[in-house]
Amino acid sequence: MKTPLVDKTEADAIVTPGRRLFSPRARQYASVTWWFLAGIMGYILLASPVSTRGQSGPPGIISGGTVPDGLAAIYASIASSEYEINWQPEFGAYMTPNRANNLRFLFLNDGFSVTRREPKHGDLAWSATFRLDRYGRAGVAPGRIRGISWSSSNNTAQARSEGLVIEYSNDLAGMRQSFLITQRPPGKGPLSLDFVLGHELVDMLVDSSAGSLYLVGGSSGTDVVMSYSDLNVFDSNQKRLTAEMIKVDNDHFAIVVDDRDAVYPVLVDPLAGYQNGGSENSPAPGSQFGFSVACVINYDGAPDGELLVGAPYFDPGGHAQAGEVFLYDTLRGLLPASPTWSWAGNQTGEHVGWSVSDGGLDNFNGAHYGFHNILVGAPGYNSQNGAAFAFYPNYGGVLPSSPSWTVTGSSGSSVGSAVAWAHDVNGDGYDDILVGAPKYTTYQGTTGAGQVMLYLGTSTGFKTSPAWGATGTYANGNLGTSIVEGDVNGDGRPDVVIGSPGANGEAGGYVYVYLNGGTVYHSTPDAMLSSGLQGPQQFGAAVASGASQSGAPYDDLVVGAPYSNAGGMTANGKAYLYRGGTSGINTTPVWSDYGAQNGAHFGTSVALGDMNADGYADVFVGAPDNSSIGASDNGRAVFYLTSSSTHLPVLNTLNDGLCSNLRLGASVAYGSALVNGNANMIAGGPGADGGSCVNVQVWYYHP
Repeated sequence: MKTPLVDKTEADAIVTPGRRLFSPRARQYASVTWWFLAGIMGYILLASPVSTRGQSGPPGIISGGTVPDGLAAIYASIASSEYEINWQPEFGAYMTPNRANNLRFLFLNDGFSVTRREPKHGDLAWSATFRLDRYGRAGVAPGRIRGISWSSSNNTAQARSEGLVIEYSNDLAGMRQSFLITQRPPGKGPLSLDFVLGHELVDMLVDSSAGSLYLVGGSSGTDVVMSYSDLNVFDSNQKRLTAEMIKVDNDHFAIVVDDRDAVYPVLVDPLAGYQNGGSENSPAPGSQFGFSVACVINYDGAPDGELLVGAPYFDPGGHAQAGEVFLYDTLRGLLPASPTWSWAGNQTGEHVGWSVSDGGLDNFNGAHYGFHNILVGAPGYNSQNGAAFAFYPNYGGVLPSSPSWTVTGSSGSSVGSAVAWAHDVNGDGYDDILVGAPKYTTYQGTTGAGQVMLYLGTSTGFKTSPAWGATGTYANGNLGTSIVEGDVNGDGRPDVVIGSPGANGEAGGYVYVYLNGGTVYHSTPDAMLSSGLQGPQQFGAAVASGASQSGAPYDDLVVGAPYSNAGGMTANGKAYLYRGGTSGINTTPVWSDYGAQNGAHFGTSVALGDMNADGYADVFVGAPDNSSIGASDNGRAVFYLTSSSTHLPVLNTLNDGLCSNLRLGASVAYGSALVNGNANMIAGGPGADGGSCVNVQVWYYHP
């Protein structure tokens, strides 16, 4: 199909001022005025903690601010972007997904094709094409579509031809196709719009009296998989005209309109959707905005933070679960409602944004502007082989529309499941990075042993060949599920800590510590930690370091074991604190705590950082499946303030999700200068699907 010609005049009239149209794989956002965010998936709100324990009031962590009055609806969700109609170069057409109806539309000059956005279990891969063949009256030369020009804006698109405008509007109700016939066709008799229906694994049923067409097929062969209904016809005086759908044969149907007294133009607008309107839920539970979170630090005059959020199940238009990552730049100490940059996958199941991280200082190619790189993982890339991407900002801090650096995996290794900033491992003045591939299978055939690779920075960017690697030894040990850098022996050189939560089967997982050998890490681990408990603990599913709890010159380590059975409960989860020392990590924990209920999965995420600037790092732990405040699986992010006397964590604040299935605490991170110029704690709740739910929360400490 040829690229549609865009009518620039029409496009400018439709596109809200301030917006630039980009490909779905790279959108540079510029203005709140054009980024319409409305309520079904995820949004950023700086929200107050729900409850506290162990204190009657301040000090504690509090919200980073409030949403400006009157803009709450705009901030309500980024979900509407999954209903945008965008040009997809890969398909040579405009396309849009519709998550609520689980449908995907590809637009043609004379109509559209439709299929499932994601197949249901046991569903057949049906498809259908609706094409307007001609319009007019019997016995007179019909009108046909010629000389099409296209324009699009947000969730709408227009295809203009002489005498006819076809407009598409995609929202929760479905995809409405409106035909605006500008002049009365010549001849006598009713107006007829004649369609050709192409169909695979579905058949057509028409209810003429209801003005509805149904596609029937699905797993049983008799399920209604889509409707083309809600037929409304009006003239220019808003007078409703009588209309019906008629089945001509198995491949043709018509919309017939009594337009005897109509004043033209006439609007005919059926709705394409699932039979039950917006009640259909796709197999994927939303776009999972907040599945991963990170803070990116920039030193452009003064240090300020940028919030990086992954949505690995996001559907950017042409591919289900392709994923997208969003960057929010701090503005005068507050986070903006709309992203300053985003980047989306272009493969089904790619899961861009599964992991995100600061990628270290961009001083490549002589740059000295103080901006940091961004790391993004996509473990589903190329059929689960996986990929990791880095983006280098330009001299103004603007990120590119395509990756500056890419590495890919093979044989289902899921490269990019974890990414991390390694700081400067070899001391050459360029920061380095780490990438995890937890499903890597060894040459000896050990399935899912896992691997972690170190990529060194150079004067021109990151190398694409690893300088060092660690490979797991246990089948399905999944080494590389989690990675963190920290100077655990205080020698001024960064070390690495790697989680292998599936290692040793019933032993419940291991965490490996590799000290810095001068140019790369040691070839064998210098310490190996375990929970000491039996059962599938998933010890090492999350790790955090890079700061000292005791104020000593070496970093400490927090490890999460979210499936640990502790305190007489099952899978409530546990978190452990280990001290660094001159010889490395002490293998005996100095502190631990566990989840408050069965299945809370406390320790799914962990973070470590000094929230109150007293020189002692504090602890943040996520329990995404904790249920509280009358909700189910709303999740909890738990904050521990370190005692200046014992140097151990003391429970300070419980932060509960605001609605069921939010899963707050699925991701947590420590940040700096995101809001209010303070250190910040960040928590993601990727399970929200709108309403009052808050997908990403940011707190600062109030002394």
